[in-house]
Amino acid sequence: MTNKMTNKLSLRSGVSFSLLFFSIWLSFGTVTASAEDKGVGLLSDWNINGFNTYRMDVYEESGDLSASPYPNRGFQQYDDFTINMNREFSIYENIRVQLNGTIDDSEYRTQQEGVIIERGYFTWEKADVSAPFRLEVGDYFGNQSLRTLQRALKGVQVELQPAPFGGQKHSFQVFTGITNQNYRSLSEPKDIYTGASWLIPETALGAVSFTAVNNINQQTDTTPQQTQTVYSLAWGKEAELYQQELQIEAEYALFSGDVSTAATDQNKNDNGFFTQLQGRSKNIPLTYRVRHERYGDDFRPNGSSVTSNQRSYEGHVGWRFDNGLNLRGRVQTFRTNWKSDNPTDRDVLGISLSGPIIPSLQINGNMNSFVANQENKDKTTDALSHTSNVSFTMPIIDNWVARLGGFYSETDNRANGQSNVRRQVSFGVDYDFTAMGFRGAISPAMVLRDNQTDGSVTQSDIAPAVSLYLNKGPHILSFSHNTLSQDTNTVNGIDTDTHQSALNYAYTKNAHRFEIIANYFDRNPTPGEDTEAYRIGLSWTYNFDRPARPVVQPVAQPQALADTTVPVIDQGAITSRPDLMELAPGMTMEAVTVRLANAGLVEPLERSGLNIYETQYIEEVDHRQRLGLLHSGGFLDTSVLVIEFDDLGDIDTTELIYNEVRKIMFDRYGVPINRVEEGSFTNNLLADLRTGQFIRYDEWQTASGVLRFGIPYRTDGQVRMELIHSRSFPPGENNFWSIEQLR
Repeated sequence: MTNKMTNKLSLRSGVSFSLLFFSIWLSFGTVTASAEDKGVGLLSDWNINGFNTYRMDVYEESGDLSASPYPNRGFQQYDDFTINMNREFSIYENIRVQLNGTIDDSEYRTQQEGVIIERGYFTWEKADVSAPFRLEVGDYFGNQSLRTLQRALKGVQVELQPAPFGGQKHSFQVFTGITNQNYRSLSEPKDIYTGASWLIPETALGAVSFTAVNNINQQTDTTPQQTQTVYSLAWGKEAELYQQELQIEAEYALFSGDVSTAATDQNKNDNGFFTQLQGRSKNIPLTYRVRHERYGDDFRPNGSSVTSNQRSYEGHVGWRFDNGLNLRGRVQTFRTNWKSDNPTDRDVLGISLSGPIIPSLQINGNMNSFVANQENKDKTTDALSHTSNVSFTMPIIDNWVARLGGFYSETDNRANGQSNVRRQVSFGVDYDFTAMGFRGAISPAMVLRDNQTDGSVTQSDIAPAVSLYLNKGPHILSFSHNTLSQDTNTVNGIDTDTHQSALNYAYTKNAHRFEIIANYFDRNPTPGEDTEAYRIGLSWTYNFDRPARPVVQPVAQPQALADTTVPVIDQGAITSRPDLMELAPGMTMEAVTVRLANAGLVEPLERSGLNIYETQYIEEVDHRQRLGLLHSGGFLDTSVLVIEFDDLGDIDTTELIYNEVRKIMFDRYGVPINRVEEGSFTNNLLADLRTGQFIRYDEWQTASGVLRFGIPYRTDGQVRMELIHSRSFPPGENNFWSIEQLR
């Protein structure tokens, strides 16, 4: 035992020295490079930048370890590095290269130890040839359709846009890749995707695309090889008819192959169908959308993001009032297991209201209510439920803002005669202040909720919380503490008090960023054994940047494959809602306010340096949305769109919701220049965000900075999607990039 312990300590000491040496070597090496004359030296025509982060963490726990959020104890460490290189040969041609990985000695960072190259790509885009092309080698996202392929892959993808022939423009894409998490696992059995797509963007009848994707899931020690192919024909058209701006989409997909490892599930054939019509009136503030999806029992492409054996119809309608209030209604019907002898139907009728509820008092809010009836053919499932969710914000005095919320859900289970009621009331305040040069906000809050079964309270919860945010130039501090007291009110029930605290502090000095992370967890069940756990982490990040020698550009500028130029705004002439790409850092707040007012977004909640609009900003998304504008000195610093994972009564999981919203982002902004996808959607999503085992974001370069979409970690424990347009973000695997003060 003593020898094993000594060897382990020696290993960790050696790895620690190696990690620290690597950090110092890389940092000093890049300092020397950045000090060179910009027009002289190795690769002087290339922009070279990146970062190196060394992190150490200590995890400790006591008591009932099975209840601890940290399954691995002791000292953990790793070193992340990323190098980006790009060269602009001309406005017609550019090359981008990225390499990132880690030197890992942490049981939380990855499942492997040592040097691991996680992601890397080579992208060559050239538009000054007869057939403009984009070549991607390494990591890329297989972005076809939700029914064919939505996967992060390692491999090769080529997009070709030849000169028009047959009187039409064409775009061809060929790709192959594997789903391995990093480049050290390439010897393992592979999940291989190979395919091609052909897009004709402008025909007399609209845009048409053909896609074929083959998947081979190689044999393992316990499972046989599985092979499948999905073919897709998609069509879309934009049109104007009777003063209506219409967009029509449809896709038909055929599936052939193996759907599981069972012998009876081989060589199956099935199909899937999707169609959608969405429109906007040019004369009145009316929007609408109807949608139909149908997938067979054996329609199970491994790369898709849809649910097999499901049929649905949906109708959505929205009306925007002159004061900025948005009223939306929806009717949805879902049939699961629809090709079986015992299908289950779920019918949903919902209505929501968002925006300035009472403009004269600056009361903004969101109210959502729906009724759902669910039953199957043999009546073993038969339930009627009603759910309402409301949230309001209102300025009180000076820098005080009140937040009020309520939740009510009632389910009448007619199959067993039981009724269940869940009620929740939440209230809190945000106080914005300035002290000793710090700009900050403190936010105490309280949540009260109970569950009832057949009129008897089975559990009641009290959850007080407080959050603090401070910002002063290079200093950023976020802190949250919450207590959850659960009283079961049942025989042999376990009453539990849980206390959690989280602190993040970051200090930036020139190219260096130092960060402290601390988490505390204390669970006290009665009866039962207590659990206490904590995590303390330190990190040092060095960012390096060596610009290339300037390139003389010709005057003419042809359209590239991916255009990220921020459009010029003609104030007063545009009535559609601006894309977040347009709400760019550096704009005057006067221009931003006018632009939003032209789109019907008025009467925001105004906090110190933060304006918040409660609105359905992306019309295709029914979940609660808030637009936030961080500003200082009369200029916009950061714009953010927050999208909640709230309950709408449908049957989409968190992962499906995220995939659908991300698909909208890809369709709007094209190929991201950077993306990180680690971990899986599980019931421990919050814990995985906290420990860094779940990371999701995609980035697009803009004329003013970076546009990032993903799910960040927050000290207050909220799990939500954020789309942020900012000048920069914390580098690499750091998932603490949320707009903390927007609660």
